[in-house]
Amino acid sequence: MDITEGLKKLQQLHLAGGLTDEEYALAKQALFDHVETRAEVGDLMLMDADADTITDPETQRWGMFLHLSMLTGFVVPFAGFILPFIIWQTKKNDLPGIEVHGRNAANWIISQVLYYAVFGILSFLLIGIPFLVIVFVLSIIFPILAGVKSSNGEVWKYPLSIRFLK
Repeated sequence: MDITEGLKKLQQLHLAGGLTDEEYALAKQALFDHVETRAEVGDLMLMDADADTITDPETQRWGMFLHLSMLTGFVVPFAGFILPFIIWQTKKNDLPGIEVHGRNAANWIISQVLYYAVFGILSFLLIGIPFLVIVFVLSIIFPILAGVKSSNGEVWKYPLSIRFLK
């Protein structure tokens, strides 16, 4: 129940005589206090900034989906680059804790594209070929690690990721 529904119900009870003026005022204040407390504590309940953990099960689940969606690029070309952004942008308003997962994934995706480009150019000199293989292997391992950690409530920063989005 959101605040407008709560206020409507309180007002109906008050007008019907079910609540005195004093009871109505106290109930209304309690409703506002509850909403303010949730707003102040909401992000802390979803994410403990000091420990980099997320306790909301839905955020954990969507964080896992976001990270593992990068693996869809191995089945559908470019889906691994697009799908994480779609999940991030569609869920960030409903689940504030997904923001940190989205930024971490986006930073890794952008970094990964840059690594592929640089090492692709260096592969003409044969120097880049082993690095391309390493980036390919990491593009499989990192999303799996991040997805598992997210499902456990942890926020994992991708190693070797350049922080474009902070």
